[in-house]
Amino acid sequence: MTQTPSIPPTIAELTAGFLRRTEDAETLIAAADALGDVEPHEVSVGYRAEPRLAWQESLEVLAAFGLKADPIPAPAEWGSLVARQEGLAALPFALANYPQRVRNLGTLIESGNLRDLLPKSATGAAVATGLLKWGTRHIQAGNLPHAIIAVANYRAAGDFERANDAYKNLSVATEWQAVVANEEAALLWQQGKHEQAAEAWANLPESVPVLFNRGMSALFLGRFDEAKSALSAAVAGLSEESAWHHLASLYLTLAQMRG
Repeated sequence: MTQTPSIPPTIAELTAGFLRRTEDAETLIAAADALGDVEPHEVSVGYRAEPRLAWQESLEVLAAFGLKADPIPAPAEWGSLVARQEGLAALPFALANYPQRVRNLGTLIESGNLRDLLPKSATGAAVATGLLKWGTRHIQAGNLPHAIIAVANYRAAGDFERANDAYKNLSVATEWQAVVANEEAALLWQQGKHEQAAEAWANLPESVPVLFNRGMSALFLGRFDEAKSALSAAVAGLSEESAWHHLASLYLTLAQMRG
């Protein structure tokens, strides 16, 4: 008996799934459902992630590494950090990142050269006092995963020098080393050192976050066959309830369209 080939989801369906975990889901999904296959014009422009949801999504990487952690309350200034952050197109699966930061889906899909959407090297910015105090307390105490999350918050705030210094002095048990290595690669990526970050992810043992990041980096560096292979595996390893699953699916579809 001949099997009917599966039909890949449309861009509109992927957009709707990606936005489904937002606070404004009904409005945004209605907009996405009205789109054609490749023209989600401005569907998420101006959208700002809800801090509680952003925090929950940012911690999913720990479970994706197979690690269990007790619920961790967000630092007091996390909401302010989320409110200040600009959107990113090329987003690593890492702590302090959340899929809703990929806001302008129209630009992402319609871009003639995805390299133009890579995060640019930026001058350092000082992390907010509240995040610094929260981070310093946990780093000095050696609390895990809080200390690793604290350094990721420094990166997300743009305080790259502080994040680099913290990694040099961070001592973690074996089961956390893969998380730290992924975070160090994410720091390289956000600093604009894209080839170095891609090489770092290529040399790490396979895991869902690493596969996601190999595929994401390959996509934006124009290596579409590599992107398709890694992202297919990442999609298969992520729950369909996760916004990271939908972002990986969107990246995979872009790789298939361009490859």
